[in-house]
Amino acid sequence: MQQNNAELTQDFEVLREDITRLRTDMGEMLSHLAGGTKTNVAVAKDKLKSSGKKALTYSENTIKERPISSVVVLFLVGLVMGWLLDRKMSA
Repeated sequence: MQQNNAELTQDFEVLREDITRLRTDMGEMLSHLAGGTKTNVAVAKDKLKSSGKKALTYSENTIKERPISSVVVLFLVGLVMGWLLDRKMSA
């Protein structure tokens, strides 16, 4: 009986150490994951900002080069968007 208690106590100690190790590893993994996420968000933000600036510059240049065509295209886009939204609202 005492041998069983000793083995049981030893098993509990091993289990406690494993749980402590697991808790430590999970904490480290979560901190690495959070750090990686912040880095990925920053990279995505920079890419989005860069592509937004390029699109804005392109749009400005196109409007300056062809102002009448730009107005006509924007008018047609507005008509289509209005038609689509009207269909969605009435459905």
